Amino acid sequence: MLVSVRKQSRLVVLTARLVAPVTSARDTTLGPVTVATTRQTAILPARVDYAVDLTRLDSDDLSWDAQTNTLTVRRPPVEVGDPAIAWERAITYADTGVVAQVTGVLGNLQRDNQEKAPALFRAQAEAAGLRRMADSAADEAIATL
Repeated sequence: MLVSVRKQSRLVVLTARLVAPVTSARDTTLGPVTVATTRQTAILPARVDYAVDLTRLDSDDLSWDAQTNTLTVRRPPVEVGDPAIAWERAITYADTGVVAQVTGVLGNLQRDNQEKAPALFRAQAEAAGLRRMADSAADEAIATL
């Protein structure tokens, strides 16, 4: 692990596996009249890494106490990585009526869901409980380096 940290200067301290349902809907209209509303829901898994950028450490962050032989390190903050969404493992539920088949709206709904999903996972990853776990894991990891 230490070799990896030296090469990358980043220490991954926690990996969270998350799941989010994402739903989109589109209306199909004929003039001013809505003919059908088509919905698609995708249940998506993702992975988010929490890491500490060790290049941000400088000499002011280190304090050596010669009396107790103790090194105190003020670590950089934990950074939340971008979600790695496993699109290939999505479970998708969609309206498959005649309008959906004829209009090709399902492709648009899939794109809509793909645009929405990253923000949902980022919000989950920023949850206070996960942040506390990541901070605790970072403190433990730095202590063992």
